[in-house]
Amino acid sequence: MALAIQELGGARRPNRTKGEIAEFNDHIFAITERQQPCTSRHIYYQAVTARLIDKDGKDPVTGKQSRKNEALIWRALGGMRESGRMPFPWIVDHTRWRLGAELYDSKEAALRALAQSYRYNLWLNQPYRLEVWVEADSMAGMVTQITEEYGVDVLPCRGQASKGFVDEAARFYRRLQVPVVVLYIGDWDPAGVLIDASLEERMRRYSRGEAEIIFERLAINPDHLAELRNLSHPTNRGKLFPRFVARCRQLGVDPGLSVETEALSPDRLRGLLTNAIERYIDHRQLEIARLIEQEERAGLTLLATSFGRESG
Repeated sequence: MALAIQELGGARRPNRTKGEIAEFNDHIFAITERQQPCTSRHIYYQAVTARLIDKDGKDPVTGKQSRKNEALIWRALGGMRESGRMPFPWIVDHTRWRLGAELYDSKEAALRALAQSYRYNLWLNQPYRLEVWVEADSMAGMVTQITEEYGVDVLPCRGQASKGFVDEAARFYRRLQVPVVVLYIGDWDPAGVLIDASLEERMRRYSRGEAEIIFERLAINPDHLAELRNLSHPTNRGKLFPRFVARCRQLGVDPGLSVETEALSPDRLRGLLTNAIERYIDHRQLEIARLIEQEERAGLTLLATSFGRESG
């Protein structure tokens, strides 16, 4: 079955029948439903894993990286969302934002919005403070489902994080009375493995020894490389390659292969993140904090209702 699906979805059969397209879309829908919220790049890798399409490589004529098979995923996802079959929020885009003031029609509406969005500081009496740093904006949408549940901040680096951004984080760490756990998610490639190394070094230096920082690279890690080998790509041998080779040799892994974070399935990534957060949590204190949050949110809702009665 998998081979037949690959043949109908891959680039080797560009002129597909309506029935083949419908079957391909059904499989893409099922994958997305299981993995959402996620990015189209994640679905591309999951489709390769399921043998629905071949992994894109370099065009034999131009030598440029082809995205022909990934384009099949774009069209399938776009068509199903445009038709109303697939909910738009299943595919996240955290690289674009709406900027503006939060406006309300009334005091009651403002209080209701406050009640709905109110979050008690779940980390107030915890032994650690956690943050998740991600290499790219696109990864932020992948993990917020988990981080929002636990009240953990997500900080996108957008490549190498700026000095000011890291300094701002370090100033915050110095004010805390507990150790800070930084969970990092990024690509395994020459740039990706240097981003977290630079980030950790600067966090410690900017903190001036006044903060205890526990830095953990959550993904992609060397132990993920074997399982993701079929989704890897040849390493770009640019100016960062020698340093990447040195790092890989220290760890005993092949420097010739690189892996994008999106190659790790969304549910697997969220599972890794959940387990990491759970390792550092005092569950008794978390339960107490959540009860306080429920009570205070209910109080704000009651206050909003009272304002509504007075206005009426």
